[in-house]
Parts: sequence; C-alpha cells; structure tokens
Amino acid sequence: MMIYYGILAHSHEWKKENSSPKDNINKAIDEYDKIYIKYPIEMPDIVCVADIGVWNAQKVIAMNYSSEYITGDYVMSTYVAAEACENFYTPVGAFIFNLLDHIGWSYPSIRDLVSYMRKLNLNGAGSGYMRPWNLNVLSDETIKNLHLVENGGYWNEWGMVF
Repeated sequence: MMIYYGILAHSHEWKKENSSPKDNINKAIDEYDKIYIKYPIEMPDIVCVADIGVWNAQKVIAMNYSSEYITGDYVMSTYVAAEACENFYTPVGAFIFNLLDHIGWSYPSIRDLVSYMRKLNLNGAGSGYMRPWNLNVLSDETIKNLHLVENGGYWNEWGMVF
C-alpha cells in the first residue's frame, strides 16, 4: 500500500467581514505547489479544512494533450477543490471518502462501500488548475509498468491510474 498523506485542520482564522477563506487556501496551495513540489509524487494527497472544504490531489498521464498553451505528452496534476453538491457533501465526508477510495486499491473488500459513497456524491463536485509536467518525472519502473488501455488512459500492474 502506498502512503496517503495530507493536512487535516478543524477550522480556520479568516473570519473577518469580506474574508475569502476558500480563495486564500486555493492561492496558498497553488503558490506553495509551484515553490516546493518538484515532482507530482511529492504532492500531499489531500488538504481538508473541516469547516471549509477539501482539496484532493489528482494526477493523470495525458498523451497527445493539446491546449492553447501546450501540446504533447504530459503528466498533469491538480488539486481538485471539492464543492457542495446536493445535501450530502461535507468536507469531512469528502475526506473520509477520499481516504477509503485510496485504501480500496489495496483492500478490495471496501470497494463496494466506496462505490456506494461515490453514487451518493459524498465527494462533491470540484475543479482545479492543471499543472503540466514533462514525462521525465516518471521513474523508469513506472514507465515500464504502464499499459495503454482502450480509452487512451494508462494503468499499472495494481490497476491504479497514475
């Protein structure tokens, strides 16, 4: 099992009028990611502030990626900022869902529970800014273990999408 790590805070101190705690956290995550994270594997898996929201790290291999700024093969990473969706979402619920989803890769017995939680949309909906990385951030072993699947994505020997 891979180590799952992050930050869990009970609350925040941005309580003044016209304060924007979610924007403050988004800006801090983006700023510190650019300064301190040199490889996608160094990203904390999750950031949760229990009374605001959850930021979940996601990484994908994007072959033949094309946007108005870049074109080519990249590893793309982002922190998806989860937002309330219907009445089920809570930051702590999203945190627990993400943790169980990660554990489910190693313990198949909880995958049905995770699947049920996904259908309830306990993780909420979210968005985030994608950061492109050259493919050289992948180890030789990771590249060796990647297999192209029909939809153009990749999986490794454990079934995990990078």
